Amino acid sequence: MKKLGLLVAFAGVVTLYPLVCYRGSRTKPFRVRMSNCVPHDLILLVFLLSLLFPFRLGAEIIDRALAVVSGVVITQSDATAAAALGLVMIEGTSDPADVLSKLVERQLMLTEVDRSLPPEPTAEAVDQRLQSVRAHFPSAAAYEAVLKRTGIDERRLRQMLRDDLRIEAYLDQRFSVPPLTAERRNALIRDWVTGLRRRSDIMYLDVPRS
Repeated sequence: MKKLGLLVAFAGVVTLYPLVCYRGSRTKPFRVRMSNCVPHDLILLVFLLSLLFPFRLGAEIIDRALAVVSGVVITQSDATAAAALGLVMIEGTSDPADVLSKLVERQLMLTEVDRSLPPEPTAEAVDQRLQSVRAHFPSAAAYEAVLKRTGIDERRLRQMLRDDLRIEAYLDQRFSVPPLTAERRNALIRDWVTGLRRRSDIMYLDVPRS
């Protein structure tokens, strides 16, 4: 059975490699070389294979790729952590697909943030946001249990909160002048995110689970 699995995985590489790394032209219609693969392509290749053959430790699946946004992979653990820790705001629904949609939009915005380099949040601001997350839980034990279940540690959580603060700073810079009503500001942000979706490479690989 193990040999069969290796043969199937090899067949997957042979099949997907030309599709992901292909760089054709009129004079050389089909030529595939490792040098043609950029890091983005290799990421897609690895995670397409992980979708077909999830990484396992014994009988337990470690993680699953849900989407790739401009070369950045969003995993099941990302979606689980975001929902459990209250890192995404979704009104009137707990649908895992809505959580993934919010994470895709978050990554699109973060890509724009990385290009513009807004002011870096202070350590105190990150600490305050972390305390706000902790306050959602009835006890420290409940908070630690969620971190353990979602597979992230507090260092990773602080990084996520830092990125959230950077996104907020960017939105304040871009959508606060001239003074705007909250309704108008939200509408402008929605239109902007819609444009980011149209212009960006987004690949959905799987449906998140509750």
